[in-house]
Amino acid sequence: MSLDYWHLSIGTVQLALQNHGFEYGPCGTAEFQFRVGSDWYYIYCANLPRLFIERRVNIRSYLGEDFAPEVLFSAINAINDKYHLVKVSREDEYVLRFTHCLREERYLSFKANLPEYIRELDDAVDSFKMAVALILKEEKEELWTDYINHMVNAEDDIHNAKRIQS
Repeated sequence: MSLDYWHLSIGTVQLALQNHGFEYGPCGTAEFQFRVGSDWYYIYCANLPRLFIERRVNIRSYLGEDFAPEVLFSAINAINDKYHLVKVSREDEYVLRFTHCLREERYLSFKANLPEYIRELDDAVDSFKMAVALILKEEKEELWTDYINHMVNAEDDIHNAKRIQS
């Protein structure tokens, strides 16, 4: 039978990973993990022809250990609003899960589109990094604006301030 007619199955998902030369292995009953460069991805095949490709990202390098939750949630919302097939969710305190939801019926189509799916996930991760940087920049500029406004406010003169006497 020609490859054009092969339905997507766990075996053909594995074959596509192999044909792309990715380092891969099973990580569950219907799951594979694979590496592209230094990044690990996961494919969940339990509901074929629906597939979920994921990439997990540790946010400590973008936000540090002690970050404001509103910065994280603002960046997550920006990505979830921008992308229709890639969604971001929290796996734990410092790890985000970027999930690409797709539907593929045929092996050849999946094999041909897999690099594009990976690029879409990577693009969402890069967009998240940019959103965090923009939000942090805006917060910093807002703090400086408040400080400067406070300094130039004629009514807020240090000499007119009430002093607490001891």
